[in-house]
Amino acid sequence: MAGNPMPGNTATANTSPDLSAQAAQTQTDTGSSDESWYARHIRSLGGKGYLSTSDLAVLGLVAILSLLAFTARLLPTPTLNGADGFILGPLLASLLGPLSSLGHFLDTVITLEWVPITQRHSVIYLMLLPTAALLITLARLTFGLRVLGLRSVLIAVGFQEIGVGPSLVLIAVVLGGIAGIRPWMRRIRLPLYARLSLILALTACMQIFFLLLGSWQRSPMIFNLAFFPVIILALMAEGIAGTLDQKRPATAAWRLGWTLALALLLYALMNFAPFLKLLLRAPELMLLQIVAIVLVSEYLDFRLLQDWQSHTWRLISKYASGMFPMKIEERKKRVAIVRNKTSHGTIGRLGPQANEAERNASLQHLIDALREQDYTVKIFEGDMTLLRELRKFLPPHPRTGAPGGVVLNMSTGIQGVGRRVHVPSLLEMAGVAYTGADPLTQACLCDRFALLTRLSAHGLPVPDFRLLNFWRTEPPDLPFPMALRGRDDADDTRLIVRTRYEFSGALSRLMADRSRGVLCEAWLEGTMISVGVLGNKRLRCLPIASSTRQGQWLECPATIDEQLAYRCRSMALRTFRAMGCRDFARVDLMLDAHGEPHVTGVHTNTILEKHGAMDIMARAAGLSWVQLIGTIVELAATRCGVDRVNPNDATAIAPAISPTATPPKATSIRARA
Repeated sequence: MAGNPMPGNTATANTSPDLSAQAAQTQTDTGSSDESWYARHIRSLGGKGYLSTSDLAVLGLVAILSLLAFTARLLPTPTLNGADGFILGPLLASLLGPLSSLGHFLDTVITLEWVPITQRHSVIYLMLLPTAALLITLARLTFGLRVLGLRSVLIAVGFQEIGVGPSLVLIAVVLGGIAGIRPWMRRIRLPLYARLSLILALTACMQIFFLLLGSWQRSPMIFNLAFFPVIILALMAEGIAGTLDQKRPATAAWRLGWTLALALLLYALMNFAPFLKLLLRAPELMLLQIVAIVLVSEYLDFRLLQDWQSHTWRLISKYASGMFPMKIEERKKRVAIVRNKTSHGTIGRLGPQANEAERNASLQHLIDALREQDYTVKIFEGDMTLLRELRKFLPPHPRTGAPGGVVLNMSTGIQGVGRRVHVPSLLEMAGVAYTGADPLTQACLCDRFALLTRLSAHGLPVPDFRLLNFWRTEPPDLPFPMALRGRDDADDTRLIVRTRYEFSGALSRLMADRSRGVLCEAWLEGTMISVGVLGNKRLRCLPIASSTRQGQWLECPATIDEQLAYRCRSMALRTFRAMGCRDFARVDLMLDAHGEPHVTGVHTNTILEKHGAMDIMARAAGLSWVQLIGTIVELAATRCGVDRVNPNDATAIAPAISPTATPPKATSIRARA
């Protein structure tokens, strides 16, 4: 033992090389990240592996036949033939003779040059669709430019009908009208379909107005605005409205700009006579373009400019704010709200089913709170389709693999034992950031016996309890009244018994369908104390709320003495740490007959209700409902490193709760706990 170094010295000696290595690694982060970026794209040339050998063989055969037919069409042209035969020489002429004959046959039979000029524009629109689809695929997958779907094709048709200038004027007027009425539509809380219907109706009214105005003013340009295809304009307005509803205005403008750019390119192709003549002469080029779309998706999915938008706005914000970089907590993120409203997203029925009371009601209050802070929000069902849908909505950072957004977990599960653990477990496995408790903590919260045992092991006072694994006539050594509930009942369903007769009947009913036992607890009938806790590394307690067993009236801040309030806050923080909670939780305590607090429950995830206990406590702390939800999302985002360029970046800090200088006056508020 004498020869061994001191523990403190050992730690110092072992830590220094690691720190040096970490510093050296930090110095080479930029170069290695750039190298890995190029290496990733080079490796992607090998394909994603989704196409089988037979798929590639079929695609290759279609491409070769299309190219062969197109080449055969070129051979009979005057540029390759002389007056006395092939100018390429007799040997080559003998080899290409069959192809020349095939070309003559194709130019005679399989061609569209015979279509009358008055009807060609309709045929050209059809033949340009594969070309447009290929251009959109290249823009979206290879270059990573987000556009409004296939609306660029429709806008190009509109350009062709009334001209580029009038079309752009009409688009600007329509989008200006949408932007003008959007705040009013949000203020009166029109549902999505009502908003879209209103936009479509207003678009039609605008075109009728231009028709009347052009007639009154005898202006051909204004008059022609009414003849822009209304369905095209309506679909474009719907796409912009949907983007504005889910994204930031800057994102909508970015997508509209690239959509118009693609539309202008397609409009140029529509008016490029040699290209149109080539399409009419060689319809097999459509098949070649279809093959190209599939191959681009498999081998050229680079998304080279995917981060351009965020980099552009970051530079604008940097120079506009006096050369100070944007803080990480100010970068708005995507939020996926996961709920369980239906029970259809399963393969079959297995185990206990969630009752209707556990299913999420409307979550519009959460959606509105997040969108008010310019988050991108979408609701998902917590069923077997969840990961597939989240992969589309929350793609990771292309270079670092960091989570691309946060899941606000409001799921309660569909069926089976421990159903509240199902969604957190899926998200952990898939590497998706989410709010609230992890699977281990959630499993402990679902098991009432494990919850009370763990709290008791950490020295926290809890009501006396006994686990009954079989039916018995004699009650346990606990005073009446008692509370009986299933061991794995996550909700507050319980039976209160005050006599031996009531105990025997209640135990029989619970034992009939509770195979894991029944928990019997001493029933405390004093004042109930609720303490909201926010944070991760640093915890903050919200003002204490109190109520009685007889009602749901919350008094916040609670009118209790400061010493008791200090004990309750201390017990809430210890409970939060002991259970391994994250981001937010509500700890419930009950005062016994002697005024001593006991921990009776820990609640997470499903406690975010407007005008509920957490909302009331947050308001007493100076946090509005919108700020409370934003704080919880930012806590989870900071903890998981969402949107960090460097996964080891430690500059992101959790949003602080605004402390109130003077506690607000105690008020009694009717609330849902």
